[in-house]
Amino acid sequence: MLLARQNHQHGNLAAAESLYRRVLDVHPEHADARMLLGVVKARTGALEDAVDLLEGAMPGASDPIACRASLAGVLRDLGRFHDALAHYDVLMAHAPDRPALRVEHARTLRLAGETQAAIESLTRLLQTRTDLPGAHLELGLARRAAGDVAGAEQAVRAALALRPQAPGPNAALGALLCDAGRSVEAVEPLRLALAAAPADVESGIRLARCLNRLGHVGEAEQVIDRLAALPAPGADHLTRLADLRRAMNLLDESRALYDRALALAPGHADALYGVACLQERSNQLDDALATLESLARRHPRPAPLLLQARVLRRLGRRDEALATVQRVRSVSSDPEV
Repeated sequence: MLLARQNHQHGNLAAAESLYRRVLDVHPEHADARMLLGVVKARTGALEDAVDLLEGAMPGASDPIACRASLAGVLRDLGRFHDALAHYDVLMAHAPDRPALRVEHARTLRLAGETQAAIESLTRLLQTRTDLPGAHLELGLARRAAGDVAGAEQAVRAALALRPQAPGPNAALGALLCDAGRSVEAVEPLRLALAAAPADVESGIRLARCLNRLGHVGEAEQVIDRLAALPAPGADHLTRLADLRRAMNLLDESRALYDRALALAPGHADALYGVACLQERSNQLDDALATLESLARRHPRPAPLLLQARVLRRLGRRDEALATVQRVRSVSSDPEV
């Protein structure tokens, strides 16, 4: 177990997993090996396996609070918020003096959509413990989810006052400022967040967006290039990077990223819409229409349908364009459409 723990602590997860399994081969009842193997599986993304291991370890774990907390976190990552909250309720009943558990409980409430409950819980905690940057940050995220942008900024800045270089508060502040159109102010915290966590694609996308707004197109393109070169960025992130390049009129580079996204997820709706936008801008109207018709059959959404109507109008097919506009009204919840 000692060697397994050492590898685990140093981030050698494959070696740690192998060693924990060897312990369990000899001692199948070893609850701590089972628990720590569950933690490793969670770190490597095998969340369902992690749940099975952590649930099996719970009755005999030497630190049942740590085991239950790990299980609650994995359940939250799986989107099983009700189950996660039930475990956090037990944890706080048995360990009310652990503020970290209260912060994790509040985070789960926020992700479950219970933002007001999260805000109230964190506000009570911070009345007696003002020295918790994680609590201030989570309060900021909860207030943002509730639409209180000014309150969110105040809470995030309180977290930064305690940990000025921390990536989480810098990323949160940068996101607030960027989304509010305050690009000049957003650049510095986003740079700090990305420097501390180079794989933070969300902060990178916002940084590139702000730089582009400010006219720093070359620097924005460098940020996008670094993000696109990350190992396994995923179809969603590649599509958003492609959208940025399209907004910067880098059409060939944008198409290359859309193609990468579609190679990973052939039916990715946003990537297909981006390709159709490029085709329409390049006057490849028949190709754009084929892409949009395929998209409309699977994912009828207002923006692609409006683009389809415009393509049909440009092709001289006005009756079909009008019919497509009527279809937009049938799939949109926006009364202004």
